Amino acid sequence: MATAVIGAGNIGKTLTGLLSKAGEPVAIAASRVPTEIAVQLGGSVTAAAVADAIAYSEAAIFAVWLDVVQARSVVMAASA
Repeated sequence: MATAVIGAGNIGKTLTGLLSKAGEPVAIAASRVPTEIAVQLGGSVTAAAVADAIAYSEAAIFAVWLDVVQARSVVMAASA
């Protein structure tokens, strides 16, 4: 099963590395495509844009600050 990890901070990077070491194909994504992190982790890790990572995966893990999620929710509600 492919997994998307949204967030390339300490938690996202750690989860991505652990999943990859367990043989899981993982797409890591953030506000900027984290290519350097994917190269550093190697294995089955690919860097992607958020939308591409979610489309690629069967499961998504959001490893972002709650403030980011809340801010995007407000922006999306305002634009609706």
